Amino acid sequence: MEKSIKDAIIEIARCEGKECCEKIRGTQTSEVFQLPDPFNGKIDIAKIMVISSNPSIDETLEELYPTDDWSDDEIVDFFYNRFEKYVKSSEVLNKNREFSKKKVTYWSHINNRVKEIFKLADKNEIIPGEDYCITEVVHCKSKGEEGVTEAVKTCSAAYLKKVVKLSHAKVLVIVGSVAKKTFCEQYNLMKYIDCSLISEPENIEEIERLIYFMPAPNAWCKKILDKRFADYPDELNRFKEWMQKDYQINLK
Repeated sequence: MEKSIKDAIIEIARCEGKECCEKIRGTQTSEVFQLPDPFNGKIDIAKIMVISSNPSIDETLEELYPTDDWSDDEIVDFFYNRFEKYVKSSEVLNKNREFSKKKVTYWSHINNRVKEIFKLADKNEIIPGEDYCITEVVHCKSKGEEGVTEAVKTCSAAYLKKVVKLSHAKVLVIVGSVAKKTFCEQYNLMKYIDCSLISEPENIEEIERLIYFMPAPNAWCKKILDKRFADYPDELNRFKEWMQKDYQINLK
């Protein structure tokens, strides 16, 4: 793992926030604050990066999750190896070292959607954290995006480009309207703000990437890839060609 990745994890996780972050940080009710979530997975090898609004929090779970008393090495290990060591089938590792019976709904949804993308290149089995990683435009946790509006401008300006630059992924999946608007603003891609599917190849942090704009899991619209592209066969073919050209995964 490169030093830049470790540095980014610690910088974001140890962020103490600014005035605009008070609302989102104040949504946590437990005595011990759960640190901001930089990204999850092996960001330097993942072929797809998923970007959404902010990480959710479920304080009914006794999740083993970084707090201020964790060492830097423990924090780095947690986020970089989260899907390998701390998550199993979208279930989190609890403080008692047992996996919860309750799946993280968002992770299950994203895993299914990413599988659909890889199937365009005839890859049917994927490994969360290695084939794809997950990050957000706001890194503090809250329920239902509470506090995101107040924090998004400052948080994304400080960290979004820094995190994307660490990734070599040639497909970026932008989830939901908040992440879409923020990403397009940060990268001067407002021409896509009304685009519902995919971008043209764009130079993002010195790598040519394709951007797939995906609705949030709770959005009232089609989410399954084939159904979303049913009326746009040319764009689906372009997406498939991109995957096959750049990944060459198990092609027949």
